[in-house]
Amino acid sequence: MFILNLVELVNNIPQNISGWDEAGLVYIIYDLPKFEKELSKYFKTNKIKSFRRQLNYYDFTSSKYSFNHKYFTKKRVVFEKLKRVVTNKPQLEILDPHELECTKNRLLNDEDFLKILEITY
Repeated sequence: MFILNLVELVNNIPQNISGWDEAGLVYIIYDLPKFEKELSKYFKTNKIKSFRRQLNYYDFTSSKYSFNHKYFTKKRVVFEKLKRVVTNKPQLEILDPHELECTKNRLLNDEDFLKILEITY
């Protein structure tokens, strides 16, 4: 969905706000405040930082004023190659409040843990 919205954005945004470089390989933002206003027409955000984060998920190279990907150019978009990158970062586990309180109490009653805290701080 992100890539489809991105194609719509680059095809419909006014040329004075953003456009392709001469080679058609890099998409350049000329007017950042106006570009951010346009973002909300195609995405759930109007913040460039969130937009760049999404680009990074799809392995785009981006800077404050441009972005590019070898499979996303002015002349062609290879949708099957533009997949969201999967990271191997472990997900944080969310504990329920009761479990969290039990863990806290267990640690506060653990003498070895308390000694480590004393040494560390």
